[in-house]
Amino acid sequence: MIRLLLDQGLPRSTATLLADAGWDVVHVGDIGMARAPDQHILSYAQRHQRVCVTLDADFHALLALSNANAPSVIRIRQECLSGAKLANLLKVIWPYIGSAGRYGQRHSPYNSGTATAHHRHVAAGPLAPPLALLNFRVQTPPAGP
Repeated sequence: MIRLLLDQGLPRSTATLLADAGWDVVHVGDIGMARAPDQHILSYAQRHQRVCVTLDADFHALLALSNANAPSVIRIRQECLSGAKLANLLKVIWPYIGSAGRYGQRHSPYNSGTATAHHRHVAAGPLAPPLALLNFRVQTPPAGP
């Protein structure tokens, strides 16, 4: 079952729309965490085995710097989405995420020609690549021979 925790800044109506579609979704505002620090939100997601969906880039850094292997995080990079548009976006990208979107599982950035992603286990430091967690860019597959 898909278990999500929607971060502050994302529409609460998304949780209702996805729940109507059979997803198990909680918004931080509905559990008294609307003003909670990011680390507390990540801890809640970990304790309750939920994938965290956020607009914030710092969630990735917090996980990488703490060397945590959970929770999984999906960063939404388009602000001001309506609840319906965000729900639709999550429904569209979920098949590309596959098992990587499940709580705490790894994902290879190269196992799909239609989505790219980097996993949370990235080195931190001056020579490290940019941090990203299940940060998907849906694109057209390259033309084959």
